Amino acid sequence: KEEFMKVQYYNDVVEYAQNLLFRRLGYAIDRAMIKGDEDKAKNYIKVAIELEPELYEKIEKDTVFLPIKNSIDKPAEYKKKQKNKLTKEQKVQKHLEETCSIVGKLNNSDLTMMKNIEENQKYKGRER
Repeated sequence: KEEFMKVQYYNDVVEYAQNLLFRRLGYAIDRAMIKGDEDKAKNYIKVAIELEPELYEKIEKDTVFLPIKNSIDKPAEYKKKQKNKLTKEQKVQKHLEETCSIVGKLNNSDLTMMKNIEENQKYKGRER
């Protein structure tokens, strides 16, 4: 139990340090963009993306970074995730296939049991 507490404490400290680092990087990036120092902003952004590849998507959408958006490289991990993302149609198709599979597994006795339960509930409702 004591070992678990040490690991949990260590994880909390690491998470706090990462949050602090990202906040400071964010302030530095904003300050550099406001001052017009695009080279500094690019460097800070590259460091932030190396640490947390998911930030690339947020930076890509933020209008503050429009002037330097094209010069920011996509992280390798982000490219892999983009390939693995499913389109809406693919998600719908997958959901429908899973639903059909589940429905197909319901056998006749399950359907009969469900029908009996519904009839019993109706019958109990009439008695009141």
